[in-house]
Amino acid sequence: MKKSTKRLFAALLAATSLLALTACGGGKTEAPKTDDSKTEQPAESSGSKELSVYTAFPESEVIYYFNKFEQETGIKINYVRLSAGEMLTRVEAEKNNPQATLMFGGSTDNYIAAVDKGLLEAYQSPNLDKTPSTYLDPTGTWNPIYVGCIAFACNADWFAEKGLEYPTSWEDLLKPEFKGEIIMAHPATSGTAYTVLATLVQLKGDDQVWDYLEKLNTNMSQYTKSGSAAPNAVAIGEAAIALTFSHDALQLTPEGYHIELSFPTDGTGYEVGAMALIKGGKGPLLVVDADANSNLNEVLGVEAGVSLGQIREEIAQAELRGDTIPKSMTKADYAEYRFESALAEEDDFDMLVMGRTQGKGCYCYVNGVLKTLLDKYIGAYRYVVIDNEAGMEHIARGTLPHVDALLLVSDCSRRGVQAVARIAEMVRELDLKPGLMKLIINRAPGGVLSDGVREEIEAHHLELAGVLPQDDAVYEADCDGKPSSKIPDASPVKRALHGIMQDLSL
Repeated sequence: MKKSTKRLFAALLAATSLLALTACGGGKTEAPKTDDSKTEQPAESSGSKELSVYTAFPESEVIYYFNKFEQETGIKINYVRLSAGEMLTRVEAEKNNPQATLMFGGSTDNYIAAVDKGLLEAYQSPNLDKTPSTYLDPTGTWNPIYVGCIAFACNADWFAEKGLEYPTSWEDLLKPEFKGEIIMAHPATSGTAYTVLATLVQLKGDDQVWDYLEKLNTNMSQYTKSGSAAPNAVAIGEAAIALTFSHDALQLTPEGYHIELSFPTDGTGYEVGAMALIKGGKGPLLVVDADANSNLNEVLGVEAGVSLGQIREEIAQAELRGDTIPKSMTKADYAEYRFESALAEEDDFDMLVMGRTQGKGCYCYVNGVLKTLLDKYIGAYRYVVIDNEAGMEHIARGTLPHVDALLLVSDCSRRGVQAVARIAEMVRELDLKPGLMKLIINRAPGGVLSDGVREEIEAHHLELAGVLPQDDAVYEADCDGKPSSKIPDASPVKRALHGIMQDLSL
């Protein structure tokens, strides 16, 4: 999605970020609830309440997160559990036809690689202001969700039986008594093992690290595919020591397993776990022109395509003539097929145009079609932006399934503010409860409001998001028949609009 499009039209954001920092030390955590349900392949959304995810979190952990997310949002998660390396490989292989929306979990080295390969779409959670700058993505693409340190996870029963001390340094791992008792993941498939390897390179140096790894290999029991498998093996007694992240080992202790953590005194590494939006995973943006006098396409500089109203009229005329509808299809099936063809696909967004009314100003039938299509499509997009007609009739008709952000736009006049105030009152009466409802004043001379307009805003208890100045560039573009979206970013109205959207986190 182009940045300009995202800034202008990102109004309905359907994504949730998690933020949790795991300390580099011991401690116990509440055991997550377990569930045996899992999908082998993320399903495409068939409704408005589904999200497809690739995750590198352990099964028990990811179930806890997704259960909480589904409870709080009503959105069903379809997920595939992969190692961090497998997740990156899969997203790259599906680059031209993404099958998931989100990468969730795994260390940032995989996300940095994904950024370099152009696999991710930039998005920053509004909660990142609570996160230390050390852990942030300088490209503004992936989002940090935890920090974990490399530790030695030790089977306490084995060490008690042998009467041995826990290892406290990387050199301790080379002791002969640990031969065949150490386990870790393989760096080719695991972000955990990659972090171990990167740690040793920094500690030992490029020349000596390989000598150390050869010696360590003689004490290895096996190399697992995923990082979380290593502490699991230690927990059930298949090995004495796992080289793993501390949080992967700690989650086993509430389940009754006797695991003790030891951190190497000569230094250890850590990972920043992350999540990110997959580029092209589901449609990024659906734009709906819900005005009978459709002109949003002209503003965006795209062909409008066929509207729902036009299709309805086409079907009505076909009925009168007794033709056009294929004999192999029922009228209902044909109508559904034709209405779905109204979805126009652009490079940056998809577009749906409501169009003309149903005779003598009646919107009933076409309105119902629009509602049905929105219910069907909305789960397939991260952003849905609806340009309503001036009177906001769609709110009263219940066309919109829910509203996360409602931006009320008025010209720079008392009468305009009064009209917007009536819409705001209707929203309250219908108990719609949008996540935010703000006023934007348009075409203000010099970008300044008069005292009278300010008084009117205050009298109706409207929250002002910002003011767009009168801009000659908009007037000139309209006179020349050019789309307003092509106005230079440096123009006063564009700068003001970008500032408003950033302040609103849209």
